Amino acid sequence: MIKPKLRRDSIISGDYPGIDVRDITVNEISFCIPLEFIVGEADKEGGDLFQIEVCSPEWIEKELEMIHILSNRHLVIVKKWNFLTVIDFIETYLESCTAENWNDVTLKISRMAQWEFEDYH
Repeated sequence: MIKPKLRRDSIISGDYPGIDVRDITVNEISFCIPLEFIVGEADKEGGDLFQIEVCSPEWIEKELEMIHILSNRHLVIVKKWNFLTVIDFIETYLESCTAENWNDVTLKISRMAQWEFEDYH
């Protein structure tokens, strides 16, 4: 069985260029932070890129006031921003994504995070 592993040193946010994501502070109750990270096979180097948005319920409410409907996969909802809590969530989720081959692993992960090759033809 192939076991996926989060490459913790790969985690970045395009909204905070040049800032270590561990140092991101959010003072507002309404936020949405895009994260990109690499997941690879536990016993090998490298991996594939995945993306999620970590948002507060208040951000969703504000979006709904403007657009009235919201449909989104790859959205993680948290009451308040805490980097370690988000990483713990991702790593716990990855524990359930083992499979016989890497393609099946990525399909399982892509239920939570957008895979760089999702919809690639």
